[in-house]
Amino acid sequence: MRITLLCIGKTGKRFLEEGELEYMKRLSHYVSFDMHVLPDIKNAKSLNEAQIKQKEGSQFLEKIGGTDTVFLLDEGGKQFDSIGFSVFIQEQ
Repeated sequence: MRITLLCIGKTGKRFLEEGELEYMKRLSHYVSFDMHVLPDIKNAKSLNEAQIKQKEGSQFLEKIGGTDTVFLLDEGGKQFDSIGFSVFIQEQ
């Protein structure tokens, strides 16, 4: 299985980037994992929230293949701990 994490914009915080690298290193023992940081939306301050979401969605869709399984990570979604998430992925 190959997992690709797509996200918009860099974190800009060194300690977060170090954590991301450590997590990717740990995951690489179990699964092929990579992360792609898509660029921030240009002129976002002149756009409303719906327009920003539309542009971000378009960026994501350009990177997703027709046979890919997509999981959306959202703070309002179902929460998993690491073990629960691994079980969820295995069931897919």
